[in-house]
Amino acid sequence: MTGVLVYSLNAVLPIILIIILGWLLRRGGMLSDGFLSSGSKLVFRVCLPVLLFYNIYNVDGLGAINWIMIWYSLGMIAVIYLLGLAVVLLFVPDGRRRGVVLQCIYRS
Repeated sequence: MTGVLVYSLNAVLPIILIIILGWLLRRGGMLSDGFLSSGSKLVFRVCLPVLLFYNIYNVDGLGAINWIMIWYSLGMIAVIYLLGLAVVLLFVPDGRRRGVVLQCIYRS
């Protein structure tokens, strides 16, 4: 049980600390709106794609990939999408709002 807690903290705690640091820097006036806008564009358009490519490039081979987890994840995404679609078609009468509601269901 303790190992699972430590593993979870190692995965989540750095992200939480970075969020807190950003909040403190923003609140302290060290980060402007322009910097935050430029930084967000840099991270989402350059840094994350490069990190994704780097992680995929460094996989030791297809044997290192947990295919059961990938297929399970893809299946659950499809199930959630289809359930959301059914809910939207049954309970949202306005056709113009269906896409928005479906996106909210899917993203959450």
